[in-house]
Amino acid sequence: LDKINVWAKEVALDNGLPYLDVQSILKDSNNALKQEYAAEDGYHLNEDAYSEIIKYIRTHSIYQ
Repeated sequence: LDKINVWAKEVALDNGLPYLDVQSILKDSNNALKQEYAAEDGYHLNEDAYSEIIKYIRTHSIYQ
């Protein structure tokens, strides 16, 4: 995921677009998805994760 996010940030910045690093709030110290944000399958995000993402977007938006 880190490689994909680095790429996404570069694309956004190269095109003059804002980039919000929502991944940073979902990762643990090992750069893995925090267990409290994992769905039952262990790979996808659960409802709590999406709630945190929405909070992050609302507090870090450039359009505030």
